[in-house]
Amino acid sequence: MSDDGRFPIFTPMFTDVAGATAYLDHIGGLEDGDIDVFEAALALALHDHSGISVDKYRQHLIKMTAQAKGEIERLKQDGLDDGLDLRCEVIRSVMARLNGYVGDELNYNSIENADLIRVIDRRLGMPITIAVIAIALGRALDWPVEGLNFPGHFLMRVEYAGKRAILDPFALFKELGAPELRALLKEMAGERAELSAHYYEPASNRDILLRLQNNIKHRAIEAEDYTKALTVIDLMKRFAPQEGRLLFDEGILLVRMEQPAAAVKALQSYVETTPEGPEKWQAIQLMREIGAMLN
Repeated sequence: MSDDGRFPIFTPMFTDVAGATAYLDHIGGLEDGDIDVFEAALALALHDHSGISVDKYRQHLIKMTAQAKGEIERLKQDGLDDGLDLRCEVIRSVMARLNGYVGDELNYNSIENADLIRVIDRRLGMPITIAVIAIALGRALDWPVEGLNFPGHFLMRVEYAGKRAILDPFALFKELGAPELRALLKEMAGERAELSAHYYEPASNRDILLRLQNNIKHRAIEAEDYTKALTVIDLMKRFAPQEGRLLFDEGILLVRMEQPAAAVKALQSYVETTPEGPEKWQAIQLMREIGAMLN
């Protein structure tokens, strides 16, 4: 965020994979509010698309921003005052009606659905990836929009003059009230789950990027592609160097790849930087088991 409180549309600082890697390292030293989630997600996706021109995807956001400004004027001419309803309708219209973004229900678990480049190409994705684009659009218009770390299904929130609306990016940006949110929670977390205040708390920019990459990491692990999963973790460590849990995940993967010495090194770093608790004890126990195997 700039000094006047405005979010930039983007800050293009890279054109290739090497530049994207350096950009992620740069993000690692930024305050959370200074992170451009669209540009960061583009940098992450570029690592799977070496040689592609990223400017096409930046231009897509510029085009949508222009479309949104046109929609604002159209809705005002139709008698709708600037307010929460107008802003929700503009996001819904530009994302779903004009550009065709929709949740991929048929192949939800496809790794492409967590890849910003492929989501823009296909206009299909999972909730969080579509939300990244919509959040970037809202912030390009200087609107306060946030992601919500709702369990199992990423949502977004639009605010205006103290009022808030929660939208589902997977379902054409439908607005969800308490009954719909309760039903969604039970679908994601079980019938005994109940709404809690922290489900409405905004996700930080790093949280959004971590959750996005966790989707790719988990799918790689499910496919037993541990090399891919380690590559994802390395990228996550670059933009979130304080996220100690990544070292633990790295250690587990290295064990599965039969690299015990490297696993111990990662776990030792995790133990040294993690406060007392069950997870730290679990890492210590695992190190002891690996040590016994080496001896």
